[in-house]
Amino acid sequence: MFVLKKDNKTKECFQEHKIRHAIEKAYNSLKREFDESVFKETLKVLGVDDSDTSESVISVYEIQNVIEDIIFKRGDKELYDAFHWVKKKWLEVEYEKKLMCKSIENQNANVDEYSFGGREAESASVYRKAYALDRCVSKRTKRLHENNENYIHRLNCGVC
Repeated sequence: MFVLKKDNKTKECFQEHKIRHAIEKAYNSLKREFDESVFKETLKVLGVDDSDTSESVISVYEIQNVIEDIIFKRGDKELYDAFHWVKKKWLEVEYEKKLMCKSIENQNANVDEYSFGGREAESASVYRKAYALDRCVSKRTKRLHENNENYIHRLNCGVC
């Protein structure tokens, strides 16, 4: 099994310890002891076992949604909120990286992404997209866009 990373381009071999670490972060933020059963149930729902050699691909977002669903079904609102907060923090870090021009990607062959103007334009675009997702669309629409289930074309144009 492979995991499609958050950049939606990179694939890597499935690594259980990363799921465990994400769940542990939520427990640690609450200063609670880690519950192995949430981790084991996540692996079960994902269909992962030691003999898994399939070529199937699952996105990080899908894995996160499975974990959230499991926690939600258990009725542990505090843990659910903590896990959601961990997920949200990662997105904020990614937005900040882009806003600071550390990970600008050239998507237009007519723009030199290394020039000041190119970096400025791309940074502004990233900021407008973040603003639109945070303030102009519903939570459901934002979630669908972030999970690549729906694509909002020209999100950076500021038409809210």
